[in-house]
Amino acid sequence: MSHISMENYVMNVADKTRILPGGIHAQLSTHYFTMAKDAVIAVLENGDKSAVMGYTSGGRRSFELYRANDGDVYVIINWQGDYNDAYHFLPGMEGMYFEGYESEIPQWEPSDKVKKIINDYVEPDYGYNVEPDVPSPDVPSPDVPSLDVPSPDVPSLDVPSPDVLTPDVPTPDVPSPDVLTPDVPTPDVPTPDVPTPDVPTPDE
Repeated sequence: MSHISMENYVMNVADKTRILPGGIHAQLSTHYFTMAKDAVIAVLENGDKSAVMGYTSGGRRSFELYRANDGDVYVIINWQGDYNDAYHFLPGMEGMYFEGYESEIPQWEPSDKVKKIINDYVEPDYGYNVEPDVPSPDVPSPDVPSLDVPSPDVPSLDVPSPDVLTPDVPTPDVPSPDVLTPDVPTPDVPTPDVPTPDVPTPDE
């Protein structure tokens, strides 16, 4: 099939409701994920117009990644020589083909039209906001005068401090205890009889 027929199919022939996200489509066999990875790189990074992604498990349907003339990317399914289904290729769909090769995923961003489709049909918090920028009206704040409310004059109450009496508690008379010193006798130690040595006087 030529690129012209693919362009004509996605623009004029394909069921527009099936092109939107959420439809039921034939599934690419996991055996062709490596081929699909190469096709994504070829179209999104190298600028090729189209590339074959692979086939169903039975081989009766082929999947082609196609970039239309307006820049939007589609997956077009060919069954027995005729295109019979297509859907938008959205950011995040390529992740399954790059398992273990996440660093090779091409960085790309869809058109504003596809961003709005994502917001409307996929999930509102997908990360795209393409709503028109409508300026908020300049509504002046009403001039509300402040009210001067005087503070009420509340007299202070003179409350005397209560007299707190300290009780007179007598100190108890506690006698000092008699401490007895034990009578320990001095032991009788005899003085040893040491003889005086006889030292001769030297002759002068």
